[in-house]
Amino acid sequence: MSYTRSSISAIFAVALVYGASNVASGQVSGINGPDGSTSAAMWFLGHGIASCCTGLAPNLYFAQTTAVLTNNSGDPTPTIVWSTDTPDSLQITPGSGALSATLTALAPSTHTSSDINVWATVDGVQTANLPIYINTPYSVSNGGAVNQASSPTVSCVARGYSVGYTTIVTNTITDRTGVIALTKIDLNETLEHQIDAPGGNWPFPTAGAWPVSSVAWTTNTNYIDYLAICATGTEGYSPALANYNTSTTTLGFSETQKFWIGSTSAYTGECAQINDTQLNTSYPVQTQQTTPGSTPTQQAACAVNTTILN
Repeated sequence: MSYTRSSISAIFAVALVYGASNVASGQVSGINGPDGSTSAAMWFLGHGIASCCTGLAPNLYFAQTTAVLTNNSGDPTPTIVWSTDTPDSLQITPGSGALSATLTALAPSTHTSSDINVWATVDGVQTANLPIYINTPYSVSNGGAVNQASSPTVSCVARGYSVGYTTIVTNTITDRTGVIALTKIDLNETLEHQIDAPGGNWPFPTAGAWPVSSVAWTTNTNYIDYLAICATGTEGYSPALANYNTSTTTLGFSETQKFWIGSTSAYTGECAQINDTQLNTSYPVQTQQTTPGSTPTQQAACAVNTTILN
Protein backbone atom coordinates (compact mmCIF):
# COMPACT_ATOMS: atom_id res chain seq x y z
CA MET A 1 0.00 0.00 0.00
CA SER A 2 1.14 3.54 -0.64
CA TYR A 3 1.42 6.26 1.92
CA THR A 4 -0.54 9.40 1.09
CA ARG A 5 -0.22 12.84 2.58
CA SER A 6 -3.83 12.91 3.71
CA SER A 7 -3.57 9.54 5.41
CA ILE A 8 -0.78 10.43 7.77
CA SER A 9 -1.06 14.16 8.29
CA ALA A 10 -3.94 13.77 10.70
CA ILE A 11 -1.94 11.69 13.13
CA PHE A 12 1.72 12.53 12.64
CA ALA A 13 3.11 15.90 13.69
CA VAL A 14 6.57 15.72 12.14
CA ALA A 15 6.32 18.26 9.36
CA LEU A 16 6.74 17.10 5.78
CA VAL A 17 7.59 19.67 3.14
CA TYR A 18 5.41 19.40 0.07
CA GLY A 19 5.71 21.09 -3.29
CA ALA A 20 9.48 21.59 -3.02
CA SER A 21 11.68 19.23 -4.99
CA ASN A 22 15.06 17.61 -4.59
CA VAL A 23 15.70 18.05 -8.31
CA ALA A 24 15.69 20.80 -10.90
CA SER A 25 15.55 20.46 -14.67
CA GLY A 26 18.97 20.00 -16.25
CA GLN A 27 20.66 19.21 -12.93
CA VAL A 28 21.64 15.95 -11.29
CA SER A 29 18.91 13.36 -10.93
CA GLY A 30 17.01 13.33 -7.64
CA ILE A 31 14.35 11.51 -5.64
CA ASN A 32 11.25 12.67 -3.84
CA GLY A 33 8.60 11.19 -1.62
CA PRO A 34 4.84 11.21 -2.25
CA ASP A 35 3.41 14.37 -3.82
CA GLY A 36 6.92 15.63 -4.52
CA SER A 37 7.84 15.86 -0.84
CA THR A 38 11.46 16.23 0.24
CA SER A 39 10.99 13.81 3.16
CA ALA A 40 8.66 10.95 3.98
CA ALA A 41 7.21 9.17 7.00
CA MET A 42 5.57 5.84 7.71
CA TRP A 43 4.69 3.54 10.61
CA PHE A 44 6.14 0.31 11.92
CA LEU A 45 3.37 -1.77 13.52
CA GLY A 46 5.15 -5.09 13.82
CA HIS A 47 6.51 -7.51 11.25
CA GLY A 48 4.17 -8.29 8.39
CA ILE A 49 1.62 -5.56 9.16
CA ALA A 50 1.37 -3.35 6.08
CA SER A 51 -1.35 -1.03 7.35
CA CYS A 52 -3.99 -0.46 9.97
CA CYS A 53 -6.88 -0.47 10.40
CA THR A 54 -9.94 -2.10 8.81
CA GLY A 55 -12.86 0.19 9.57
CA LEU A 56 -10.91 3.40 9.19
CA ALA A 57 -11.52 5.31 5.96
CA PRO A 58 -8.88 5.65 4.78
CA ASN A 59 -6.49 3.54 6.82
CA LEU A 60 -4.36 5.97 8.80
CA TYR A 61 -1.32 3.85 9.57
CA PHE A 62 0.90 2.66 6.70
CA ALA A 63 4.16 0.71 6.85
CA GLN A 64 5.00 1.53 3.22
CA THR A 65 5.57 4.61 1.12
CA THR A 66 6.89 5.39 -2.36
CA ALA A 67 9.96 7.26 -3.56
CA VAL A 68 10.14 8.58 -7.14
CA LEU A 69 13.27 9.24 -9.18
CA THR A 70 13.55 12.10 -11.65
CA ASN A 71 16.13 11.10 -14.27
CA ASN A 72 18.08 14.16 -15.39
CA SER A 73 21.09 12.20 -16.59
CA GLY A 74 20.24 12.48 -20.29
CA ASP A 75 20.58 8.69 -20.55
CA PRO A 76 17.23 7.18 -21.54
CA THR A 77 18.21 3.78 -20.12
CA PRO A 78 20.47 4.54 -17.15
CA THR A 79 21.77 2.10 -14.58
CA ILE A 80 19.91 2.92 -11.37
CA VAL A 81 20.77 1.58 -7.92
CA TRP A 82 18.69 2.40 -4.84
CA SER A 83 20.35 2.46 -1.40
CA THR A 84 19.75 3.26 2.27
CA ASP A 85 22.06 3.80 5.22
CA THR A 86 19.76 1.79 7.51
CA PRO A 87 18.96 -1.54 5.80
CA ASP A 88 17.90 -3.13 9.08
CA SER A 89 15.05 -0.61 9.35
CA LEU A 90 14.06 -0.07 5.72
CA GLN A 91 13.56 -2.35 2.72
CA ILE A 92 13.74 -0.89 -0.78
CA THR A 93 11.93 -2.59 -3.65
CA PRO A 94 12.60 -0.86 -7.02
CA GLY A 95 9.69 -0.58 -9.42
CA SER A 96 9.63 -1.02 -13.18
CA GLY A 97 12.71 0.59 -14.70
CA ALA A 98 13.81 1.54 -11.16
CA LEU A 99 12.27 5.01 -11.61
CA SER A 100 10.38 4.49 -8.37
CA ALA A 101 10.75 2.31 -5.32
CA THR A 102 8.50 0.99 -2.57
CA LEU A 103 9.92 1.64 0.88
CA THR A 104 8.83 -0.80 3.59
CA ALA A 105 9.43 -0.28 7.31
CA LEU A 106 11.29 -3.16 8.97
CA ALA A 107 11.88 -1.44 12.32
CA PRO A 108 11.15 2.01 13.76
CA SER A 109 13.51 4.95 13.82
CA THR A 110 15.85 5.04 16.78
CA HIS A 111 15.49 8.80 17.25
CA THR A 112 12.57 11.22 17.35
CA SER A 113 13.34 12.82 13.99
CA SER A 114 14.22 11.65 10.50
CA ASP A 115 17.28 9.41 10.95
CA ILE A 116 17.08 7.16 7.86
CA ASN A 117 18.23 8.18 4.39
CA VAL A 118 17.45 6.83 0.94
CA TRP A 119 19.25 7.75 -2.27
CA ALA A 120 19.78 6.47 -5.77
CA THR A 121 22.77 6.43 -8.09
CA VAL A 122 22.11 7.09 -11.77
CA ASP A 123 24.97 5.93 -13.99
CA GLY A 124 27.20 6.20 -10.93
CA VAL A 125 26.09 9.71 -9.92
CA GLN A 126 24.40 9.86 -6.50
CA THR A 127 21.24 11.86 -5.82
CA ALA A 128 20.59 13.89 -2.70
CA ASN A 129 19.24 11.97 0.28
CA LEU A 130 15.53 11.53 0.94
CA PRO A 131 15.12 11.63 4.77
CA ILE A 132 12.75 9.03 6.20
CA TYR A 133 11.10 8.82 9.61
CA ILE A 134 9.55 5.54 10.79
CA ASN A 135 7.21 6.17 13.68
CA THR A 136 5.78 3.49 15.98
CA PRO A 137 3.36 3.07 18.89
CA TYR A 138 5.79 3.42 21.78
CA SER A 139 4.10 3.59 25.17
CA VAL A 140 0.74 3.34 26.94
CA SER A 141 -0.18 5.52 29.90
CA ASN A 142 -3.20 5.65 32.18
CA GLY A 143 -4.52 7.53 35.18
CA GLY A 144 -5.25 4.48 37.34
CA ALA A 145 -8.36 2.42 38.04
CA VAL A 146 -11.56 4.41 38.65
CA ASN A 147 -14.36 2.87 40.73
CA GLN A 148 -17.64 2.28 38.85
CA ALA A 149 -19.82 1.27 41.81
CA SER A 150 -22.43 3.92 40.92
CA SER A 151 -22.56 3.09 37.21
CA PRO A 152 -26.06 2.06 36.06
CA THR A 153 -24.58 -0.16 33.34
CA VAL A 154 -21.25 -1.72 34.35
CA SER A 155 -21.25 -1.88 38.16
CA CYS A 156 -21.51 -5.31 39.74
CA VAL A 157 -25.02 -4.54 41.00
CA ALA A 158 -26.15 -3.34 37.58
CA ARG A 159 -24.97 -6.65 36.12
CA GLY A 160 -26.88 -8.75 38.66
CA TYR A 161 -24.16 -9.45 41.23
CA SER A 162 -24.20 -8.67 44.92
CA VAL A 163 -20.53 -8.31 45.79
CA GLY A 164 -17.28 -7.26 44.14
CA TYR A 165 -16.13 -4.28 42.13
CA THR A 166 -15.80 -2.87 38.63
CA THR A 167 -13.15 -0.32 37.72
CA ILE A 168 -12.21 1.37 34.47
CA VAL A 169 -8.68 2.22 33.38
CA THR A 170 -8.47 4.85 30.61
CA ASN A 171 -5.40 4.36 28.41
CA THR A 172 -3.62 6.60 25.92
CA ILE A 173 -1.04 5.39 23.37
CA THR A 174 1.92 7.65 22.59
CA ASP A 175 4.17 7.54 19.53
CA ARG A 176 7.98 7.30 19.28
CA THR A 177 8.36 11.09 19.57
CA GLY A 178 6.73 10.98 22.99
CA VAL A 179 4.33 13.82 22.23
CA ILE A 180 1.69 12.49 19.84
CA ALA A 181 -1.33 10.58 21.17
CA LEU A 182 -2.34 8.00 18.59
CA THR A 183 -5.85 8.07 17.23
CA LYS A 184 -7.91 4.87 17.09
CA ILE A 185 -5.85 1.82 16.20
CA ASP A 186 -6.31 -1.94 16.58
CA LEU A 187 -4.70 -3.45 19.66
CA ASN A 188 -4.75 -6.53 21.84
CA GLU A 189 -3.64 -7.67 25.25
CA THR A 190 -1.95 -10.86 26.38
CA LEU A 191 -2.29 -12.11 29.95
CA GLU A 192 0.50 -14.25 31.33
CA HIS A 193 1.53 -15.91 34.56
CA GLN A 194 -1.98 -15.78 36.02
CA ILE A 195 -1.70 -17.01 39.59
CA ASP A 196 -4.07 -17.11 42.55
CA ALA A 197 -3.04 -16.03 45.98
CA PRO A 198 -1.85 -19.00 48.09
CA GLY A 199 -4.90 -21.15 48.76
CA GLY A 200 -7.05 -19.00 46.47
CA ASN A 201 -9.50 -20.09 43.77
CA TRP A 202 -10.47 -16.95 41.87
CA PRO A 203 -11.32 -17.32 38.15
CA PHE A 204 -8.91 -15.78 35.68
CA PRO A 205 -9.96 -13.26 33.01
CA THR A 206 -9.40 -13.98 29.33
CA ALA A 207 -7.37 -11.67 27.09
CA GLY A 208 -9.22 -9.11 25.03
CA ALA A 209 -8.82 -7.13 21.83
CA TRP A 210 -9.76 -3.56 20.91
CA PRO A 211 -10.48 -3.08 17.19
CA VAL A 212 -11.01 0.49 16.07
CA SER A 213 -14.74 -0.23 15.95
CA SER A 214 -14.87 -1.14 19.66
CA VAL A 215 -17.01 0.98 21.98
CA ALA A 216 -14.06 0.72 24.38
CA TRP A 217 -12.53 3.53 22.28
CA THR A 218 -14.37 6.18 24.26
CA THR A 219 -12.67 9.08 22.46
CA ASN A 220 -10.51 9.34 19.37
CA THR A 221 -7.38 8.87 21.49
CA ASN A 222 -8.53 6.96 24.61
CA TYR A 223 -9.56 3.34 25.12
CA ILE A 224 -10.75 1.76 28.35
CA ASP A 225 -9.88 -1.50 30.06
CA TYR A 226 -11.99 -3.07 32.81
CA LEU A 227 -10.39 -4.43 35.97
CA ALA A 228 -13.29 -6.12 37.69
CA ILE A 229 -14.49 -9.16 39.58
CA CYS A 230 -18.08 -9.64 40.67
CA ALA A 231 -19.87 -12.52 42.41
CA THR A 232 -23.27 -13.55 43.76
CA GLY A 233 -21.72 -14.64 47.03
CA THR A 234 -22.44 -18.34 46.46
CA GLU A 235 -19.33 -19.19 44.42
CA GLY A 236 -17.18 -19.93 47.42
CA TYR A 237 -14.32 -17.72 46.26
CA SER A 238 -11.29 -17.70 48.49
CA PRO A 239 -10.24 -15.18 49.62
CA ALA A 240 -13.74 -13.72 49.96
CA LEU A 241 -14.66 -10.76 47.77
CA ALA A 242 -15.65 -7.39 49.20
CA ASN A 243 -17.18 -4.27 47.70
CA TYR A 244 -14.83 -1.57 46.48
CA ASN A 245 -12.60 0.00 49.09
CA THR A 246 -8.88 0.63 49.27
CA SER A 247 -8.36 -0.36 52.90
CA THR A 248 -8.19 -4.11 52.27
CA THR A 249 -4.95 -5.24 50.64
CA THR A 250 -5.53 -9.00 50.56
CA LEU A 251 -4.41 -10.36 47.18
CA GLY A 252 -6.88 -12.38 45.11
CA PHE A 253 -4.78 -13.05 41.99
CA SER A 254 -2.14 -11.43 39.80
CA GLU A 255 -1.01 -11.52 36.18
CA THR A 256 1.36 -9.87 33.72
CA GLN A 257 -0.56 -7.84 31.13
CA LYS A 258 1.02 -6.78 27.82
CA PHE A 259 -0.52 -4.35 25.32
CA TRP A 260 0.22 -4.91 21.61
CA ILE A 261 -0.59 -2.03 19.26
CA GLY A 262 -1.48 -2.39 15.55
CA SER A 263 -3.24 -5.77 15.55
CA THR A 264 -6.09 -7.62 17.25
CA SER A 265 -4.24 -10.96 17.09
CA ALA A 266 -2.36 -12.06 20.21
CA TYR A 267 1.37 -11.37 20.30
CA THR A 268 1.30 -9.34 17.08
CA GLY A 269 1.74 -5.61 16.73
CA GLU A 270 4.18 -3.48 18.73
CA CYS A 271 4.41 -4.29 22.43
CA ALA A 272 4.08 -0.88 24.09
CA GLN A 273 3.31 -1.64 27.73
CA ILE A 274 3.84 -4.37 30.34
CA ASN A 275 1.86 -4.21 33.60
CA ASP A 276 1.93 -6.13 36.85
CA THR A 277 -1.84 -6.33 37.44
CA GLN A 278 -3.14 -7.40 40.85
CA LEU A 279 -6.75 -7.84 41.88
CA ASN A 280 -7.13 -7.54 45.63
CA THR A 281 -10.29 -8.56 47.43
CA SER A 282 -11.74 -5.05 47.22
CA TYR A 283 -9.79 -3.10 44.57
CA PRO A 284 -7.22 -3.57 41.76
CA VAL A 285 -3.73 -2.15 41.40
CA GLN A 286 -1.27 -1.99 38.52
CA THR A 287 2.39 -1.67 39.43
CA GLN A 288 5.74 -1.96 37.66
CA GLN A 289 4.26 -0.45 34.49
CA THR A 290 7.04 -0.81 31.95
CA THR A 291 7.59 0.52 28.43
CA PRO A 292 9.74 -2.15 26.77
CA GLY A 293 11.20 0.02 23.99
CA SER A 294 11.08 -0.25 20.21
CA THR A 295 14.34 -1.92 19.19
CA PRO A 296 14.08 -5.55 17.98
CA THR A 297 15.90 -6.75 21.11
CA GLN A 298 13.57 -4.81 23.38
CA GLN A 299 10.50 -6.08 21.53
CA ALA A 300 11.76 -9.66 21.85
CA ALA A 301 11.52 -9.19 25.61
CA CYS A 302 7.73 -9.09 25.18
CA ALA A 303 7.54 -12.61 23.76
CA VAL A 304 5.36 -15.16 25.51
CA ASN A 305 6.51 -15.95 29.05
CA THR A 306 9.27 -13.34 28.99
CA THR A 307 9.44 -10.19 31.15
CA ILE A 308 7.05 -11.54 33.77
CA LEU A 309 6.41 -8.81 36.34
CA ASN A 310 4.08 -10.45 38.86
